[in-house]
Amino acid sequence: MSNARFVSRVFTYDNADLVYPVRDEYVVFHKNKNSFGNRYESFDQVIATKNQHPVGNEITPEQAADLITVFYWTEIFNLIDHGIFTGPATLYALESAALLVKNTEIPQEDPKAMSSVWNGMVNARVTNRVKTYMDLQGRVTSIMTTGLSADRSNNKLLSPDWRYYRITQSGWSQST
Repeated sequence: MSNARFVSRVFTYDNADLVYPVRDEYVVFHKNKNSFGNRYESFDQVIATKNQHPVGNEITPEQAADLITVFYWTEIFNLIDHGIFTGPATLYALESAALLVKNTEIPQEDPKAMSSVWNGMVNARVTNRVKTYMDLQGRVTSIMTTGLSADRSNNKLLSPDWRYYRITQSGWSQST
């Protein structure tokens, strides 16, 4: 099992991994500013592909990395495992996160052993197993964000082996 696959399981409480089968193209970044209840559409996305893409403008890996303003945890490990995020700081962060996960003892599920945790809005009661995963998610997020951000600022985040396309649309929907 790859480190990306192994570490991604922390975000699904060890129920699944977030690395999917290989595809021809991946959405590296997307921003959707469509208004709810209105027909005005506005979105921006960056696509990585090995082939010519029929839509959008081809951009360099550095330009593509500059457009990434947020990292989506449901996609990061997929992009690392399939060779799109290849920066040295990112790969080092992944190794560090994998080592952290391997050295963390996850307790068995015990509904009687509960802990109180702050989820950002309220105190919630969760099992010790879930609390351990929540703590681990925070630590892995901190490690990975540091590596991803360092590579992004040094223009080393994205692999030069892929072609990157920016697709934007802004205007009224043509659908009826």
